[in-house]
Amino acid sequence: TEKNVTSKVHHSLLRSLVDKLNSIEAQVRVAQPTTGRMVLRHYDVLHHPDFPEWEEAMCELQKIDLGRMDETNRMVFGINLYNLMIRYGHLKLGFPDTVEKRQQFLSQTKMLLGGNSSNNSNNSNSTNHHDTLLSFYDLEYGILRANQKPGHYSSVAPFAKKDPRLGLAVSRVDSRVHFVLQRGGGGRKLSLDDNSIIHDNNNNNNNTSSAASGTAAGGSSSSSYCSCQCCPVDFFTVDKLEEDLQYVTEAFCERDENVMLDARGNR
Repeated sequence: TEKNVTSKVHHSLLRSLVDKLNSIEAQVRVAQPTTGRMVLRHYDVLHHPDFPEWEEAMCELQKIDLGRMDETNRMVFGINLYNLMIRYGHLKLGFPDTVEKRQQFLSQTKMLLGGNSSNNSNNSNSTNHHDTLLSFYDLEYGILRANQKPGHYSSVAPFAKKDPRLGLAVSRVDSRVHFVLQRGGGGRKLSLDDNSIIHDNNNNNNNTSSAASGTAAGGSSSSSYCSCQCCPVDFFTVDKLEEDLQYVTEAFCERDENVMLDARGNR
């Protein structure tokens, strides 16, 4: 169908953006002097000769209309978009090193998507998704978690009843989505000790930046390093969504630092 063909084009665009950023990062990744751990210095990524071209290509996301995707394609695209934008946001704004800054980053850093659904006046089921502005909280809790209340941050659902973005929410919450979204922690968390080894004072980021040609806002700390991404699946696909959701969830739960069993307490 036309909708499936359009979705494939959107997935292909996002895949190319992820692959290009991976390539840039691979070229500037270095071994940490004291531990040998492979890390990235944000300054090196931002000043790679291919980064401006990659950043310009990100503007193509303005043409993406989530409202023209079916629910499965929207779920897959949303996961991949979230993970890519987290990486981009940290590059441009730095890593939020406190709970307060992290909440500000997730709620105030926003991405701008486009679309033409609003122009189809003959379709009564068409919702106005033109120029859709989404924060990370909007994308996760509003769309990927079926407009679920982010209890730790707010007791109010992201999208009100009259919010046109409500039509983008998936119909059912799959709790495994928690394990596939990049959090900027774990594998990508900034080690404060790293700054004493190699620190570049030129890596000063503004508090506002372009994110998918939208507006990224939110005070977060400047960072020199991040390590490799923590999710074992680099890019999700429609055909393997169920398999990869289960794999990533099991991989997380199998790590002793994530899940511990108390035999005595039977918990």
